[in-house]
Amino acid sequence: MNKNPISVTGTIKINAYNVISDKISEGIDYGWMRAHKYTDSPDEQTIKEEIYNGVTNALGEILSYE
Repeated sequence: MNKNPISVTGTIKINAYNVISDKISEGIDYGWMRAHKYTDSPDEQTIKEEIYNGVTNALGEILSYE
């Protein structure tokens, strides 16, 4: 990913709801796939843990925590 600053003329608004919503969906999908990586029928706790981890990791890509 290119982290060099870019020059922008005018105003840019980011729709934070869409950005966060996309990352949550991405995390849910990733967690679901992770939960099913080694078994076709993971238990409820495994599914919840993997989805939680997927969502928090995806949000960590766009949010910074102090």
